[in-house]
Amino acid sequence: MSSLKNVKRIAQHYGDLIVERAQLELGTRRSMKSGRGKTYSGRKVATDTLRKNLSVVLSAQKAKFSLEFGAKGAASKYAYYVHEGRSKGKRPPIHELVEWLRRKGIRPRNKETGAFEKSTEKKLEGIAYVIARSIGKYGIPEFPYYRMALKKYDTEMSDALLDAVVEDVNIVFDKEGI
Repeated sequence: MSSLKNVKRIAQHYGDLIVERAQLELGTRRSMKSGRGKTYSGRKVATDTLRKNLSVVLSAQKAKFSLEFGAKGAASKYAYYVHEGRSKGKRPPIHELVEWLRRKGIRPRNKETGAFEKSTEKKLEGIAYVIARSIGKYGIPEFPYYRMALKKYDTEMSDALLDAVVEDVNIVFDKEGI
């Protein structure tokens, strides 16, 4: 049996293209709706950690191939929730939101004057609690960045894979003398 090297090459090529396109989707500024129906403009992710850590792995066993898309490192913990969203009902962990608040530089304000206050752990936990409660009540809408990228290349990739299979089959016939 052939090693199907052309199929592997094409699959890896399109896997890499899909990852690049998904990275582009995550980095693009666009209008989005919040869980409450308000429209805002921005990028879907707070930092570039997810965008930079998207990955594809080609698994090949005999004549069976699979492309597995995902994320590496710290981004693997939340990539699913960005892609599929989060349904109403369950709140995210507060300690994760406190870290997010620190990364984003979000600070507490005085209710009366509007002036920034010192960011103590207790105040950050209070803000994180309110955000977690809102996520639990409204959820987070999905942002299917991999599906969007796959849609861009699906027909082109199918045709290229079919051509590669034909090339590999012809190679086998040539070697067998058929």
